[in-house]
Amino acid sequence: MKFELRKNKYTVLYVSRDISSYFKISKHTKLKSEQITDVFSNLALLLKVDISLNKAIDMIAQKQKKEENVELLLNISRKVSTGISFHQVLKGYKILDELSLAILKVGEESGKLADSCDEVCKHYTERNDISRKLIGALIYPAITIAIGLIAIYEISVEVVPIVFDNMGEFIETNPVTDVLLALSKFFKTYTILPLVAGVGVLIMLIGYMRRNYKSKLDEIMMKTPYVGEYLKKIMTINFVKTYALLYNSGVNVVDIINICKGLSSNEVYKENIEQVLKGIKKGEAICENLSEEIYGSNIVNMFRVIETTGEVAKPLEKLSKHIEIELENTVKNLTQIVGPVATMIVAAIVSVMIIGIMMPMFSIYKNMS
Repeated sequence: MKFELRKNKYTVLYVSRDISSYFKISKHTKLKSEQITDVFSNLALLLKVDISLNKAIDMIAQKQKKEENVELLLNISRKVSTGISFHQVLKGYKILDELSLAILKVGEESGKLADSCDEVCKHYTERNDISRKLIGALIYPAITIAIGLIAIYEISVEVVPIVFDNMGEFIETNPVTDVLLALSKFFKTYTILPLVAGVGVLIMLIGYMRRNYKSKLDEIMMKTPYVGEYLKKIMTINFVKTYALLYNSGVNVVDIINICKGLSSNEVYKENIEQVLKGIKKGEAICENLSEEIYGSNIVNMFRVIETTGEVAKPLEKLSKHIEIELENTVKNLTQIVGPVATMIVAAIVSVMIIGIMMPMFSIYKNMS
């Protein structure tokens, strides 16, 4: 109700809250990537027809379906109307990444905020496309593994007891069968609770490793076949596009590299960007410290050329398109290898379980004869 009143320009003086609301866990509202794309697409359109920034944000807020999004946008509008710069307000809410904030800052300072909103929209659209491609690539392996785990559980709980309880005296077991019997008894006694607990422990262990050994884990991931190639392509395309976009907007090189450092949480990438930054401050060229292991020799050589010629926009634009094609091929290769590997692993486990059941059954005929 209070959001509807605010939409109609009423001032809310007091709100009485139901006691049950105190038991709800509150969290900071954040917009999803698709919502950010929609908001900034509309914002660019409204700014281009000379509607003021806070008025444009109010108009976009009225179209939102979720009350928390309405409140978020109205709060942003109010802060902007007090004179706080748009990018600073958004930085406080942690809605956008470092690149988008830098783009908006340049747009506000140059008087081209509408164009900057278009760039932010384009940036998130491209990022969403990459995420969708990766998710699409991993759906089949995930479903395969899930079906395999369900099959393993069903065989352990339903099939094994029927076979061995009715014919136990005629069956000669082997180590595989003994493991199956133990699993069957375990699952029948505790159902899936141990599995849930095991997944929880695994998640906690991964979290602990990422907090304390993140650099080593990132290094391992970078060296993992296909996965490492995908990560390197993502880092490369983000670095190249960010550098080209901010350089053309007039941002100085040191600030560009600082912004590039925040584009990824990968410690290997961050360490190399830090080396590049230190080199720039010493008067060294960017290409001297860019890691060929991460970006490849083509990227390093391209930066060597653009730093010599001074022409940045066209070479990096062509390069980013080439990397996008390589990224699509990497995702396809990842799909082609992950799917069969997942199938083979599940098939191997199920095959071992079936062998563990069938071999003792052959002993039935031997003992009966």
